[in-house]
Amino acid sequence: MRLKVFIGSTLSALATVLTSPVLAQGTPSAPPTDPAAPGSTGTTPESPPKDTLPPPPAPEGPTAEPAPPGDAPIPPPPTTAAPPDTPEMVDPLTMKIGSVLSPLLVTTGLGYAYASVTHPELLSRSLSGAFIEITAGTEIARRFRLSLAFTSFESKVRRTAAGWEEGEFSRVARSGLRTQADPVEPNPGPEGGGAVVQKDFLAHSLGPRMDFLPLGSQGPYLGMTAALGIIQGLSTSMRVGANLAARIGGEWRPFRAFALAIEGGAHGQIYSDARAAIPYAMARMTLLLEPSGPKGPGSTPTPTNMIPTQRTLPSPMPR
Repeated sequence: MRLKVFIGSTLSALATVLTSPVLAQGTPSAPPTDPAAPGSTGTTPESPPKDTLPPPPAPEGPTAEPAPPGDAPIPPPPTTAAPPDTPEMVDPLTMKIGSVLSPLLVTTGLGYAYASVTHPELLSRSLSGAFIEITAGTEIARRFRLSLAFTSFESKVRRTAAGWEEGEFSRVARSGLRTQADPVEPNPGPEGGGAVVQKDFLAHSLGPRMDFLPLGSQGPYLGMTAALGIIQGLSTSMRVGANLAARIGGEWRPFRAFALAIEGGAHGQIYSDARAAIPYAMARMTLLLEPSGPKGPGSTPTPTNMIPTQRTLPSPMPR
């Protein structure tokens, strides 16, 4: 009986020893106890040192590896577009003729004129000769030009026994023996070397000239002149009077800086003791100085190399 009780106790103790580790692994561990609140006890939690840097934030995604040098992004090319407020430049070769006002015009003209002159020293009332003009001015508007003009009419006159008449002086032989007596033999010159038998009759004008071109930079035009009139050549002192002129013509401008014109008109001059009416016809050549580029009202041409350009820096390399 005692033997059976001993064997049973031994087997129970052995089973308890073998099953205790298995039960220990399957049993859930108790949750850790929460630390006491700072206010529950008299102790204050220890604060971290001031010189300690905070830990870096954890990356949200996988760390990007730097791209190899061969795969670096190509920077975009710099843009050369002009700012919106910069005036647009136009190629001078494609500019329309007359689109820009010329600040300086220089004109020369050559023609022929007939003059009806009343002068106390002149026997001939009708004279003819060369007529020239030189002007310098500007375009004050697309249809108006203002310039300072100088004109000159020239004709040869010769001395006769009664006075001066048109023509060149020449000695005419009589019977082939000797020359005809000069009409000025009884009148020696002031220097003792004989009298002047031939002169140039000159009628000048100097004053502003206004031209109106109804079609714009070229085509037909009308003009007026109010100037000073000057006669010289016959006597020692020149005469100064008033000059009025009117003209009509047509201009052809094949290039921006060059123009050709044909003009006809008449000058009327009034002096204290003389009168002159000078109708003429002539050809004119005009040189027009123009700026390098067009300009609008209140704007000035801007050189191309002065236009600011927008530049962009290349994108930084990823780290």
